[in-house]
Amino acid sequence: MTPVSRPDRQSQIARYGLAVLMAGSALLYVVGGLAYVRIGSGSTLFTNDGFQYYTYLPSLVLDRDLDFSDEYAIAVRRQWLDAEPEFIAVSPETGRPGNAWAMGPALLWLPFFLVGLGLERLAGAAPSHGYSMWCQWPVYLGSLAYGLLALRILYRTVLREYGPLTRFVVIALLLVATNLNYYFVFAGHMSHSLSFFAVALHLYCLRRIVSHPTGLRWYLLGGLSLGLVALVRWQDAVLGLLTLAVAVQSVTRLPRSPRAWMGLATGLVGLLPAAAAQALCWKAIYGHPFLVPQGDGWMTWGHPYVLEVLLNDPVGFYFNSPILIPATVGLVILFGRERWWAAGSLLALLAAVYVSAASTQWEAGESFGMRRLISTLPLLAIGFCECLRFLRSHGWSRRFWTVAAAATVWNWTLLTTYFIQRVVNP
Repeated sequence: MTPVSRPDRQSQIARYGLAVLMAGSALLYVVGGLAYVRIGSGSTLFTNDGFQYYTYLPSLVLDRDLDFSDEYAIAVRRQWLDAEPEFIAVSPETGRPGNAWAMGPALLWLPFFLVGLGLERLAGAAPSHGYSMWCQWPVYLGSLAYGLLALRILYRTVLREYGPLTRFVVIALLLVATNLNYYFVFAGHMSHSLSFFAVALHLYCLRRIVSHPTGLRWYLLGGLSLGLVALVRWQDAVLGLLTLAVAVQSVTRLPRSPRAWMGLATGLVGLLPAAAAQALCWKAIYGHPFLVPQGDGWMTWGHPYVLEVLLNDPVGFYFNSPILIPATVGLVILFGRERWWAAGSLLALLAAVYVSAASTQWEAGESFGMRRLISTLPLLAIGFCECLRFLRSHGWSRRFWTVAAAATVWNWTLLTTYFIQRVVNP
């Protein structure tokens, strides 16, 4: 029998470990969905924010408009919606109720919703205007599919320059030691698994641009994927600062090549469909193509709550998930090897923190951890890998495991407390 080499053994362990991690997450996800219906809403998987994202589907597919009057009537009657009144107020320009939530999640869910409608008809169920469990469960499972695909993209492509065990450890810690655990497994009705996927997909395209700076298709896909990032959560458009850094790197590497400039133009073309879709959506709902749908007073740009966003008890980004501190340090370490990527990532992270901190509701309502920053986790995954590489090269790996174990226990203590207070005994 031919002995298995150490790299091959590590690769096998990592692959099996990732498969177990993904299978366990999927099982918990389904159990969590069943529990949510049973002890939570009673009749739906999509309430509050989740309902606002979901409601685009029946409105666009069945009503073929963006008038949510009948959808909101259903939600209010069944007590599925508890939104701020100004977020759903009727626009004087259009006479239609508002929807301050992005349309991107509905676009990603659309194939699953169509499957649900087909199942509803095959089962002979009474028409439900898209709100039966026949329609909702496929959409809910769609969030799981996108989340699992994001993990796969990170492992196989974005982090491929690192060893298999390093990649597996980083993905496992992101899933079990940060607030991604709650929103990945127990909150599939929200947009956070989808934003995690969209950013992972965009990073994949950017890594391909770095390795193939003359490949025009990757610029096009990079623009399309950045547009998707912004469509899912419009505030995540600031992650385009990393995209800008990669674009500048491409031009400086090939200053006399027209391919680099053609690539930038192609990337901008890729952005147009998403920008047009969101502008047309807001125009139909509010009568204006460009606005902050939550209202003019939603953002306080001159008074950001930066320290609160990062360190507040219990929702602060680093307070809730201290394992992200070495991940952030890793981006600084990466500067010595990939300065453009590191600089762009750090600027994007700072911008994301600032946008979250500038909101008048910086704590994001009933949030476990700083949920609005979950979209930065794929960025931090690279920093995390770089930090582990640095620690290993200095013989400090064992110390890291102590820190990782403590951070995981801390996060799960907060998660247990949150789950009991918000879900079991609300």
